[in-house]
Amino acid sequence: MIRRSIDRGRIFIGLYLLFTAALGFYLSSSLRMTTDVGVGPGFMPKAVSLLLFLIGSALVITGLLNEDAEPPAVLKVRPLLTLFAIVFFGATIEWMGLVIALSGLVFISCLAHRGTKVIEAVSLAAFTVAFASLVFVKALGLTMHLLPLGLFG
Repeated sequence: MIRRSIDRGRIFIGLYLLFTAALGFYLSSSLRMTTDVGVGPGFMPKAVSLLLFLIGSALVITGLLNEDAEPPAVLKVRPLLTLFAIVFFGATIEWMGLVIALSGLVFISCLAHRGTKVIEAVSLAAFTVAFASLVFVKALGLTMHLLPLGLFG
């Protein structure tokens, strides 16, 4: 006997993708799809939104028609730490400077791996900050702050 059940995880992810697709269509509605010479600025956002809509619809349908759904998995914290590290970097690079933002990114990412030792995390952060400072500030001449604004006067 086949037991049908609803896979809530797939349905929620599908609904999220449908919402994101609708938002993408709405925000790109004023952009033109084509120009006189080729592809316009609205083509790519609408194409990605269409892809999100198709994937979201497929997930909702398969979530409703699921046979013998497995129980929902336990929330994993380690992948969320990596995502939080990226968000931390993006949120702090402007006002905290490259040194603190990049060090925070490395330290938070190292928390996601059980085997990382403190000395490894510190050396990785120091090397990454030094390398990024040399490449982006010195070699490319980008105007970014290395330390927080107003820290030294």
